[in-house]
Amino acid sequence: LDENDAAALAGLASALVQTDRPGEGLEFIRKAMRLDPHHPPSSLITLGAAQFGMEQYGDAAATFERAVKRNPDNELPRIYLASSYGHLGRIKDGDAAIESANDLRASLGMGDLSLERKSPSGFSPFQGEIDFMRFGGKRAQERVRAGLAEIPALTWQYLITVHEGLGAGNTWYEVKGATQIDLDTAKAFYDRGAVFVDISYPDAWKEQRISGAILLNYKRSADSPQTRLTEESLMAVASKADEIVLHSYDPALGHIPARAVAKAVNWGFQKVYFFTGGAPAWRDAGYPVERGQ
Repeated sequence: LDENDAAALAGLASALVQTDRPGEGLEFIRKAMRLDPHHPPSSLITLGAAQFGMEQYGDAAATFERAVKRNPDNELPRIYLASSYGHLGRIKDGDAAIESANDLRASLGMGDLSLERKSPSGFSPFQGEIDFMRFGGKRAQERVRAGLAEIPALTWQYLITVHEGLGAGNTWYEVKGATQIDLDTAKAFYDRGAVFVDISYPDAWKEQRISGAILLNYKRSADSPQTRLTEESLMAVASKADEIVLHSYDPALGHIPARAVAKAVNWGFQKVYFFTGGAPAWRDAGYPVERGQ
């Protein structure tokens, strides 16, 4: 009825992209954006999705970078951007895009993104499975998934295997590429200068910690990046060849250190150890602890 209705053209473009007809969609979204220079932010997502569907990953990445700026509270362009980077071999940039999406989700009380709801081991680290149906038909979904397949922020959970025993407190976690250690072994590592990293909340770390343990909080928070567990913050205190012992304030929260350990291994740290007893076991054994800042 109106060949120059920008909103209708943009809607048609989106429908074409969603039904695996990105070439046609690209034509219509470009026309819509010409007709409406002040187009809504969603037009950039449609444009990027059409470019992505045409396997024009460099153009798609540039468009999604703009879309993220125009859509700061929308995780969709960030996921698309990460997948575009993945197809371009820019894995570190893709990882940063997913981490920024996870930061956004954390601010909304949501868990980290995951490729699947459960890993092959049955481990369910969070309820943040990506809904690939949002990206269109089967071919589009497969293309998005393929670009995300090597992104570290989406793959670390596959290193964890859950072993569930009978009764409360008997579940334990195995992390491929890392070693779980007991109190005596932890003390031996401590005596020879291994780096001890406490992934507890800052308040718990201030209340009591293994002497010399470095705080790198696992949970996403408003704290500075230097006190949050990231690849960069961990590299600031240890090389990837150093012995690193991760632990938390509460041995009952074994799944939290397991996640931290899995992330460290996935980042390429080669000598990662998982001390389940944490500061309470260390204190009870009479080993040195600290309090305060």
